Amino acid sequence: MDGKELVKQIEVRLAELGMKKGEFYALTGITSAAYSNWNTGKSQPSISTLHKIDVVLGTSFEQSKQSDNIFEKIQLLQELRDSERALLQVTKNMTDEEIRRTTEFIKTLKEGNKSD
Repeated sequence: MDGKELVKQIEVRLAELGMKKGEFYALTGITSAAYSNWNTGKSQPSISTLHKIDVVLGTSFEQSKQSDNIFEKIQLLQELRDSERALLQVTKNMTDEEIRRTTEFIKTLKEGNKSD
């Protein structure tokens, strides 16, 4: 769920509870600026912030975010496996010496990026 959708759902829940935004901000410790940034997509709330919202509003946004994170991790693992397969395909016909030189070259590149 993106920030704009979250804000819409929060506003629906605030209306259901008859709670004003100022009261919501005070109870959760959220600033109006943070709330605005979620609505414009500039930032997203943390899991701990979602937990505070859930406690105050009786919602389950935290669980929703955690589920989204699990799917993101699964996608990253799949991309890693795909990268590993591609690397194995590239190195399949390389000699041990070519693999050693390539590994040394990658280490050199990595060390160069540490100084940036």
